[in-house]
Amino acid sequence: HEIMTNLFDFLEFRGTDASGVWATDAGKNGRVFYHKEPIKSSEFIKKDFWKKVRRPKINLLLAHARATSKGNGHASTNSNNHPFVSLDRRIGMVHNGTIEEATFLSKKYQCFSETDSEVILRIFEKGMEDKMELEEIPDRISHRLGGIKDVWSTITEGAMAVALGEREDDSQRNLFLFRNDQRPLWLADLRDSLG
Repeated sequence: HEIMTNLFDFLEFRGTDASGVWATDAGKNGRVFYHKEPIKSSEFIKKDFWKKVRRPKINLLLAHARATSKGNGHASTNSNNHPFVSLDRRIGMVHNGTIEEATFLSKKYQCFSETDSEVILRIFEKGMEDKMELEEIPDRISHRLGGIKDVWSTITEGAMAVALGEREDDSQRNLFLFRNDQRPLWLADLRDSLG
């Protein structure tokens, strides 16, 4: 929690218009935590919600600090802010970049915001309905790969670095990270050092 607090505070340099978190904790009675507001991340980490996230054993967390992009839904309307979530909140997504085809695609996929990023999650969800036929890949993974394949085959213009977190069931969490050439994506695996 201390590392994430410091990272989230530092992340403010990426945007000061809005902040949000999607997280899930471990165990059979694990919960999904989800909150976003049109405030700076340095203010977000002082809120009661952030204190609540400290208590459980969080095993997957996505945080986002947003700067409003021109034409992509202003941050003052909270539905436009990250993370975006599935209707049951079991999937959370954050995105950096712009999706050129978002206006067209948001009509095809049911989006609830004016932000181009949301269309990625909706394409992923729709694509999960069809699994990819791959030998030696379990069905639970092939469905998710189908969602990612649909993102790549549907979005041809734009820039993206995407993190998708999922609370699949009581014991399984999934984290999918992908990007195209226009956006960087860094990964720091701290499982060994943090236990």
